[in-house]
Amino acid sequence: LSGKGAGLAGLPGSHLANLTPSQLASGLAGQLPEELGGQEFLDAHGPHLDAVTTVDPARRYAVRTAACHPIHEHARVRAFQQLLRVPQSNEQLSLLGELMMQSHESYSACGLGSGGTDRMVALVREHMAAAARAGRPPALWGAKITGGGCGGTVCILGSASEEAEAAVAQLVADYCAATGQQGVHVFRGSSVGAVAFGHVVVRLSL
Repeated sequence: LSGKGAGLAGLPGSHLANLTPSQLASGLAGQLPEELGGQEFLDAHGPHLDAVTTVDPARRYAVRTAACHPIHEHARVRAFQQLLRVPQSNEQLSLLGELMMQSHESYSACGLGSGGTDRMVALVREHMAAAARAGRPPALWGAKITGGGCGGTVCILGSASEEAEAAVAQLVADYCAATGQQGVHVFRGSSVGAVAFGHVVVRLSL
């Protein structure tokens, strides 16, 4: 939000995600440039502190879109968490799926993701639209890019049914036929994660 710890428009300097969408909409977003050239950034601020990435002087960066993404994403994640606690229903699945779709579109608008993951999500949308035309609930309710970035992995929300398994298999077949790509892997369920493997606590000493 600023280079000296003072927040945007006087708000306390902190993580972007600590702002709410309503605070953003109240005028904060308008204080951010729509775009900023890489050379403009380097001239004003010098090199950034990320050892993994570099600032391309010739590129124009979508600053406002990229800054808004974590704010809306944080709100979506909190809503998703609360929805998981209510009894399962088609309405719950529909809302969860919509949050996933919003997340995917927001991430893509930042210039991230890939054509392949966008295509996979589009196929889920087509499945949902076909179900709506037929007057029945879909077996797949939403999808979004996931993983460590740079494309390659899509998380799909489906009902726990043979119909959903068949829908995913058909989606993969359609994707491979359209792209000519083979070797698409489908991972089902979820890992027991930290429950079984433990976790690491990192404490920063300032």
